[in-house]
Amino acid sequence: MATHPGMTINGHGIVTVGKTIDEATINAIYMERTAKMEHAARQMGFEGVTIEHEEMLEYNRSKMAEQGRSISRPKTNHSDEWRDYRRKIERGQPWNRGWT
Repeated sequence: MATHPGMTINGHGIVTVGKTIDEATINAIYMERTAKMEHAARQMGFEGVTIEHEEMLEYNRSKMAEQGRSISRPKTNHSDEWRDYRRKIERGQPWNRGWT
């Protein structure tokens, strides 16, 4: 899997990894959310990223680099979100943030 936090195995499901169990679990939650969003987008006609979109993204990246702004994502501390989910489960609260 190299540097990737997860992958889908056709016909079997997903596999996620992380430095800790909580990070691997949060990666699985993120993968599920992303899959649901992509499914909804495809239901509305999204067919994938176009060449024009890729060019626009590259243009924006180069403009940000010229301005000296960071274009990398900040590192996420998954433990905070893990604790939030654990507390919700302990209290008997819904923990899926409305994604069912």
